[in-house]
Amino acid sequence: MGVAGGEVLQSAVLKIDNIYNWDDNANVMHTWLVDSLPQVGWRRIEWPGVSIGRDDNQDPSDIFNTTNTVGVHLMDYSDTIPGNKPENLEIYLPLDQLQEYISNDGKFGLAFDPDCHYYNSGISLLINTVAYSTDQPVPEPVTAVSVIAAVGALTGYLRKRKTA
Repeated sequence: MGVAGGEVLQSAVLKIDNIYNWDDNANVMHTWLVDSLPQVGWRRIEWPGVSIGRDDNQDPSDIFNTTNTVGVHLMDYSDTIPGNKPENLEIYLPLDQLQEYISNDGKFGLAFDPDCHYYNSGISLLINTVAYSTDQPVPEPVTAVSVIAAVGALTGYLRKRKTA
C-alpha cells in the first residue's frame, strides 16, 4: 500500500486549534509519529483509530521515549502564551518517514503523551500529494544539433562582418 494513484507526499501538517492549559502549572505534551502502537500498557486499543494508554499520573517524562516506540519524536509542546490563552499549533511531519510508514501496511499513527490539563477546539491532519511522473522531457537530438548549428552560423557571420 502507499499513497494513491502514483502520487507522492508533498506536505503533512498536524494542526491543533486553540490549544491551551487550564492549569497554571508548567505542563508538557510529547508528540510522536509512529508506525505501530507503542508498548505502554494500553487500557483500550482501537487500532487503527483512537487508543487510550495507561495513566502516568501527569508524569512530565515522555512515556514514548522510555519504551520500544517505533517512531519519530515530533515535538515537546508547552504553553508559550502567558495567562493560559489559546494558541494554534502546527507540526510538520517528516515526509520520508511518513511515506515509509504508509508503504509498510498503509497505517501510521500520532501518539500524544500530555502532561494533562490541555484542551483544544480541534485537531486536523492535512496531507498534500502531487502527481508523480517518471517521464522526464528529453531534448530531441535534431533540435540540439539545429541550435548548435545556428549559434555557429551566427558567430561566423558576426566575425566575417567585423573583419569586413
